Amino acid sequence: MALLAGLVELCSTPREAPFGAILGRVASGASRGSKKLSRVRGKRIKPIIGLVGGIGAGKSSVARVLQSLGAAVIDSDRLAHDELADPEVIATLRGWWGDKVCPSHEVDRKALASIVFSDPHELDRLEKLLYPRIHRRRERLVAGYNADPAVRAIILDAPKLYEAGLGDYCDAVIFVAADWSVRVRRVAASRGWTEEELRRRENLQNSLDTKRANADHVVINHSSLDQLRTDVERIFSSVLAAFA
Repeated sequence: MALLAGLVELCSTPREAPFGAILGRVASGASRGSKKLSRVRGKRIKPIIGLVGGIGAGKSSVARVLQSLGAAVIDSDRLAHDELADPEVIATLRGWWGDKVCPSHEVDRKALASIVFSDPHELDRLEKLLYPRIHRRRERLVAGYNADPAVRAIILDAPKLYEAGLGDYCDAVIFVAADWSVRVRRVAASRGWTEEELRRRENLQNSLDTKRANADHVVINHSSLDQLRTDVERIFSSVLAAFA
């Protein structure tokens, strides 16, 4: 898939470099494992909906609304974070890069980011380690949610959905949009990023215009939560009706 989107944005403190940036492409799970996922497609009875959008657009807010409507959310950043907490992965990373990356029983995310961001070869090593593991986790989740009668749809929240080749795996893709000024304000408040940092991170991904053009639905997220919920409910109903 492509490069990440922050270092695990949902798992880091506001002023830490989040994992999406290391793991955006790792977390999304590039084409190296999408064939495995495709085998599940013919067996599933519920739609898979991809979420894309700019950093700070509010994909997590949309995911929460969808979850309240009966969808199950697969957070690719969380999957990557969980893999980095696995003892086997920690042992491998310590063998590669020593105690500076794994000073105790967990990975130092800042140290890991400094290594893989400065050397494409090291990023490739990390991806080759984590890709298949994340794919297996995702595949198990998809199968489990597909069999759960309480789940109406499966949401795939991946930082680099299209770059990973996962767009075609989804039955529909929702692009979450928000004005640049709104996103700058949000990431400054939640992550301590400057406008320049947001721009740098976003330049590691495909252009938002391309993502928006490839999406099936667009939801604007810079007004009220009530309006957002109304718009998401409408899109969700449309996707369910089309899949039925």
